Amino acid sequence: MARSEALEIAGCVAERATIACLTNNGPLMREHINEIFPEAHELFGELLFFSCGLPAAKPDPKAFRTLVTRLCSEPKRTLFIDDDEGYVFGAAEPVYTCTAIRTPNPSPTSYEISR
Repeated sequence: MARSEALEIAGCVAERATIACLTNNGPLMREHINEIFPEAHELFGELLFFSCGLPAAKPDPKAFRTLVTRLCSEPKRTLFIDDDEGYVFGAAEPVYTCTAIRTPNPSPTSYEISR
């Protein structure tokens, strides 16, 4: 999935719910995210998480449990979306609702998000 498509989907979800992003990028990307990928920083802000700041990385379920806790949420109120099926399986234990987007051009309007 292209960056622009992923950001478009995230933007649509953000109209109805709080969104966050978890990336397995390291400290160098975390330090320079504004210059390298300003759109992600703009969309997610302080809710852009890097696995280098967590006790585990995707697809380890501990990473997802930690993130849900940091978001002051609960697994049953958390939806995890990724294009990597391995990450989705890792999130399936601590986060009850998960989906993998596999189509090359998913339509953000085809997803219904409820609180």
